[in-house]
Amino acid sequence: MNLFLAAALKGYFDPTTATTLIQILSAVVITCGVMVGVFWRRITGFFTARKMKRLEKKYAKIGAKNDADAE
Repeated sequence: MNLFLAAALKGYFDPTTATTLIQILSAVVITCGVMVGVFWRRITGFFTARKMKRLEKKYAKIGAKNDADAE
């Protein structure tokens, strides 16, 4: 990986800078993980609600058809 960076940077890459970039990257990944964890119920609830509405419509049509057939 250093071979690719050395060609692109054209200068000295301080170890402190590398450590800071690694910390920033890990903070972003951890923050995204926490956000998904916090909002997981809302995320799954959104898709579950859409699925439930679709199933309710489907079964309402089937129920109406069966009621019409029974008469």
